[in-house]
Amino acid sequence: MRERLVANPWAQVGAEAIAWELEKLGVRPPATRTLERIVARAGATRRRAGRRRQAKGIPYPAAPAERPGDLHEADLVGPRHLAGGVRFHALNAIDRASHRCGIEIVESNADERVAQALVCVWDRLGLPVRLQLDNGGPFVAPRGWG
Repeated sequence: MRERLVANPWAQVGAEAIAWELEKLGVRPPATRTLERIVARAGATRRRAGRRRQAKGIPYPAAPAERPGDLHEADLVGPRHLAGGVRFHALNAIDRASHRCGIEIVESNADERVAQALVCVWDRLGLPVRLQLDNGGPFVAPRGWG
């Protein structure tokens, strides 16, 4: 069962996952601790490392920031979930010169809501000369700010 789970790169592979899969097959699994000992005895306690991506050889563009407000970097993280099914995203921003940071919690990654969150962060950190964003989420065309 463990080998079957390990074959799926997104599957959990611990004792609880093994017990769950056994139950789905109609087999009454042993105690979780017993499964942990069986897996450890077999020497299969770690997932095999995947292949690392090879660098393209293109250096990341340097974005110098000598004074506070020269450059902010921002990223949207999520979705995350709290108990009870509450879903949220976090907009994180940092001033590269002063290392001051801000975070704004948003309910969705809709363009308007992320833009409002960025303005709220700028109310605290100040408006930057330049803003560096990643290439995901609401920041790229055709759907996003583009």
